[in-house]
Amino acid sequence: MDSDLKDEVMINFIKQIDKSALYMTSHCDGAFPLAKAGILDSVASTTFPSDIENYKAMFPNLDIKDNVLFVHDGKYITSAGGAKSFEAALYLCEILYGKHIAKSLAKGLVIDWKLEDVPHITVQ
Repeated sequence: MDSDLKDEVMINFIKQIDKSALYMTSHCDGAFPLAKAGILDSVASTTFPSDIENYKAMFPNLDIKDNVLFVHDGKYITSAGGAKSFEAALYLCEILYGKHIAKSLAKGLVIDWKLEDVPHITVQ
């Protein structure tokens, strides 16, 4: 991951995509390059649970949430990642395509999809 944070081409790509993206998502440690690009400066975010302390140390000015599977703040959705990446992905599908489509996708993935049962934070 450290090499990714030094990759100026990738960081600049993130900044460029952010300008026109409807949503920006990260899973697991994907929050680190988004934070390095500066696009999470004014929003709440999260990352992989065992990396929360490192994330806080590297980016002390961010509003970092833990004990949640994902955080949605503005157009940014950051998730804890791992096998729980599906929850954030299904959440975005529900926003974009509706509850019926999200439930159908969840069924195909053999996941019980009930947003109200998923630990998450939505910032308005």
